[in-house]
Amino acid sequence: MTAPVGMLLGGDFWVWGIIWLCFGAGWIMLRRFGIFAAGAALMLLFAGSSWYWMEHNDSFFEGTETEITGTVASPLTYDGGRARFDLRTDQGEMVPVTWWFDTEEELQQSKNLLPGEQCRWNGEMKEPSAAGNPGGFSYQTYLYWEKMHWLFTVENSQDVECFARSTGAVDNLERLRAREMQRIERFFPEQAGGLAGSLLFGDRASMTGEVEEAYRSLGLVHVLVVSGMHVAIVSGAVFFLLKRIGVTKERSYTVVLCLLPVYAVLTGGAPSVLRAALAAGFFIGWQKWGPRGRRLDPVIILLTVMGAMLILNPGYLFHIGFQLSFLLSAHLLLCRKRMAAAGKWGNMVWVAGSSMLVSLPVILWSFYQFSLWNVLINFLFAPILLFLVLPFLFLNYLLSFVIASPPEIFSLVFSGIDWMHELFIHLAGMSWSTVRLGKPGLIFTAVYAAGCTVFVTAWNKNVRKTTMYLSAAVMLAAAVWQWTAPYTDGRGRVTYLDVGQGDSTVIELPYRQGVVVVDGGGQVSFNDEEWKEQEEPFDPGEAVVAEYLKYRGIRKLDTVVATHGDADHVNGLKYVVEQVPTDELWYGRSAQYEAGEQELLAAFDEHTDIRLVEGGESYRIGDVSFYVLHPRGGATRF
Repeated sequence: MTAPVGMLLGGDFWVWGIIWLCFGAGWIMLRRFGIFAAGAALMLLFAGSSWYWMEHNDSFFEGTETEITGTVASPLTYDGGRARFDLRTDQGEMVPVTWWFDTEEELQQSKNLLPGEQCRWNGEMKEPSAAGNPGGFSYQTYLYWEKMHWLFTVENSQDVECFARSTGAVDNLERLRAREMQRIERFFPEQAGGLAGSLLFGDRASMTGEVEEAYRSLGLVHVLVVSGMHVAIVSGAVFFLLKRIGVTKERSYTVVLCLLPVYAVLTGGAPSVLRAALAAGFFIGWQKWGPRGRRLDPVIILLTVMGAMLILNPGYLFHIGFQLSFLLSAHLLLCRKRMAAAGKWGNMVWVAGSSMLVSLPVILWSFYQFSLWNVLINFLFAPILLFLVLPFLFLNYLLSFVIASPPEIFSLVFSGIDWMHELFIHLAGMSWSTVRLGKPGLIFTAVYAAGCTVFVTAWNKNVRKTTMYLSAAVMLAAAVWQWTAPYTDGRGRVTYLDVGQGDSTVIELPYRQGVVVVDGGGQVSFNDEEWKEQEEPFDPGEAVVAEYLKYRGIRKLDTVVATHGDADHVNGLKYVVEQVPTDELWYGRSAQYEAGEQELLAAFDEHTDIRLVEGGESYRIGDVSFYVLHPRGGATRF
């Protein structure tokens, strides 16, 4: 595969390298030459391990196989009439499986299938798709770094034969995790259940897409990821309880050390939890077996853990959770003494504000935008979620072992969680609060990262404020540069997007005088039975068109054109018009509209002005004229 190799040598690698080297320069300015040398050695080690890893990342399959045998390696997640999970084949290769059901009874029976089941599957194997559009997500590259090369589809339950159950430690833990997630779904209300699954077991499958997107847009998604704070709370609680019942300090360390890998598996083994578990294990091991009276620099622990994870899987470098986890940890360690001197409240404000500054290049590189609510929301709600909501959900999880439903007295708190999520969705939906800059270039990233490093280092060393002001001006100039760049580009651009069924075209006029979107694709509904209806069906308007607009830094649309009312052309436009400020929508003029068209126009009319057009008319946007060729004679198609 050439895509992953290009990714390693392309933008993503160099962006992370630039950011890491800037922080290395910060360590040099703080006279931490040894730490910088260790970081440089780590990068060289990563380069060598990457090439070795890529040379040995091959598949055992040819892609023509119709039968595979293996062990279910993850809990089944359901959406409509299908389930998805990872299968560990007999050859040791992981393969994502999609399993379709013919009847609701088959779906219900499949819920008895837990991780560790060994089965034989008949179906079709195919290659995962690469990114079909600029700025789009490459599923192929993502799976490559997970050592997955194929997708397998099973059409019905008659193609499945299970014959044994694995008794391995990891499979047993995964089976336990799946059972406990089912317990949470049965016990908790919907919104609280999704949050409980995420905070307690690192599984966001039960969270609604709207809520998860709100967390991501507001910069709170790190709270949903089991990470260092969760590991610290759990480890500290276990250690405290052991001490209270009379267990010696040495044995308490041993118990916690043994529980860390168990906890990592039970919470999904994401890069953030692996980092935290490895760091905690390293620290406890040093306390237990290291030289007496000699403290270990936490930066050394961080670099050691980072090196271990990159040797284990160099693909972690391109994982957003890995990047933010280590970047923010390095930043907080770099400034820990200065933060301690700032006082309790000053420390909290600085952590929230500086963390946003430091993470911004990575956030923009991955998501193309950030929310102005970020600092305030993190300051107000992150502590509430971690120190109030998390213990409350854990208490209810323990109660689920003895009672069938939460006590009525807790209903007010569950309502509060629902209200909080509604607030997050409302705040995330405010278009003015989202700064959309588009995909940053390497120069922007280098300038911003350098300015941020100087700013943080100057604050940390308590130097003259002039340095801080200048570095802040550099960062602001970089952001203004990114914001205004499209308005200085004299080239026009026409992009035909791959939306699957239907068409979609984005027209950008020179100097960003206007942006026109023509159609948005859309799936056609075949009125499936209720149990087959997907909770979050694929919406090309959300997954493709809106993502491309983010990628290009397009903040407003001058015109949206719906050539006709067929679902595969217009359904995707609904999300676009709802989420992106739009001046007007063009639709064909007709003497009479069908009921479906009337509903469609009424839905669009809630978000933008509608202009009914017909053949022979022309309209001007910027310096460009648009001519309407059709419809004529009462037809509504362009």
